[in-house]
Formats: sequence, C-alpha cells, structure tokens
Amino acid sequence: MLAQDVHFHLCVRRPSSEAKALPSGDERVEIKVTWIILAVIGWAIGALVVLVLCRMAGNQDRVARRSEKTLFPYSDVTITHFGTD
Repeated sequence: MLAQDVHFHLCVRRPSSEAKALPSGDERVEIKVTWIILAVIGWAIGALVVLVLCRMAGNQDRVARRSEKTLFPYSDVTITHFGTD
C-alpha cells in the first residue's frame, strides 16, 4: 500500500503556478561551458600535482643513490647527474 502511495505522489503533476522556470537556451550553453572550463582547470591542476610529485621523487631517488654510494663505496649504484650537480 505504501509503495502505491509513493508512486501516486511521484506521478502527480504540479500546477503551472508552482512549476519552476527552465533556463533559456543561452543560459544552458553558459552553464555547460562553465562546467567544461572548470573540468579543464581541475584536470590541469591534477596534472601539475602529478608532475611535481614525479619531480620530487626523482630528486629524492638521486639523493638516496648518492647517499648509498657514500656509505658503501663499492655498491653497484648508478649515479645520475642533474643540472650542475
């Protein structure tokens, strides 16, 4: 019985005085463009964070290799060069 009541309430249409006004075509386009721009900005920020993390990991790896070579001079570690280091 409860399911029938819910179904009845969902199917009842609102009178036109209570209906919400739909946005015009220009407003719909503006909203879509705004979401696309926000998505592109979010994607760019995410890509920038990933690139920064990769750069930090590479620098940390380089420092760890040099430290290992300092602690164990005969260790089979490849020393990489970056810039003027």
